[in-house]
Amino acid sequence: MPSIAAKPAHSCGDLPIARNAATLGWNAAGLQRARDEARKGGAAAFMVVTGGKVVIADGALAKPMLIASVRKSIMSALIGQAIAEGKLARTDPIAKFGINEDSPLSDAERSATVRDLLMARSGVYLPTAAETAAMRANRPARGSHAPGSFWFYNNWDFNVLGNLYERATAKGDFIAFQRRIAEPICMQDFDAYENTWYSYNQGAPRFPAYHMALSPRDLMRFGMLYLQKGRWAGQQVVPEAWVAETTQPLSMTEAGVPVHGAYGYLWWITTPDPSGIAPAIPPGSFTASGSGGQEMTVIPALDTVILVRADTTPDQKGASIFKSAAEWQKFLQLTLAARLPAKGN
Repeated sequence: MPSIAAKPAHSCGDLPIARNAATLGWNAAGLQRARDEARKGGAAAFMVVTGGKVVIADGALAKPMLIASVRKSIMSALIGQAIAEGKLARTDPIAKFGINEDSPLSDAERSATVRDLLMARSGVYLPTAAETAAMRANRPARGSHAPGSFWFYNNWDFNVLGNLYERATAKGDFIAFQRRIAEPICMQDFDAYENTWYSYNQGAPRFPAYHMALSPRDLMRFGMLYLQKGRWAGQQVVPEAWVAETTQPLSMTEAGVPVHGAYGYLWWITTPDPSGIAPAIPPGSFTASGSGGQEMTVIPALDTVILVRADTTPDQKGASIFKSAAEWQKFLQLTLAARLPAKGN
């Protein structure tokens, strides 16, 4: 993969705004109804981009806000860059990088690979930073599943990936994100010093969670990067093959709603809706999701990214109603109802 420019050669500016939503397949009144619902739910921002142009944008678009677990989809992009450059391999076991725990890992646990962690299939079930109550309550017994054999949404996997990246590249995650992704795609509000921090669990201090805050318009750019198969202004920022691989339905999640029906490499993948409820979320869509109302769904079939942000505090106070997959799916369906019928139908 060619070296990624630290700063884009092209000039940066605001995302272009569509003069007429109808020309991009949207009913303006329907979009306003979705905007009103987002406001009603306490969302701090709502954006829809189609064809590289903003068709609606509302709220605090330039304010950096905690992205919660959306950070995991960003980590996936960094890992993909490192793999393309030969600094990591999917099959590398975590033992290769000296990963261990205060309660030492078994040989089986240390055999978990980078790919296992990307898929949330490490088979390592230990307390870690930024766990939710559900993670703690549902964590399998230690040693109950071999690496690669069982999907469990596990912050241990995600936090260790951040540490693995730093060991493999000898660069900090936050600086790498700024230089390798944020600057090349013209993020306007991100500051690696001001908008990033580590979160530790006092009972499990070995691996922190790598937290960051992004403004809605900057996170939208990241969604657009994936919509554009990893390219931005002619530059391949994330390998195209990695974007395709990472957004495949590799694990079924039993989440109960199609928008979180499957999991790829740190992205939620939409599965078919057996209920046939219209409008369905098109196949091939994928979502970056964070607790407290941080949601962004990329819909390649419509050349579209839909985003809602909540201005939450680290303990999730002030979250919008979009705090569950079911609520996000309902809002997506409301927004997609604003699509105009295709010509000829």
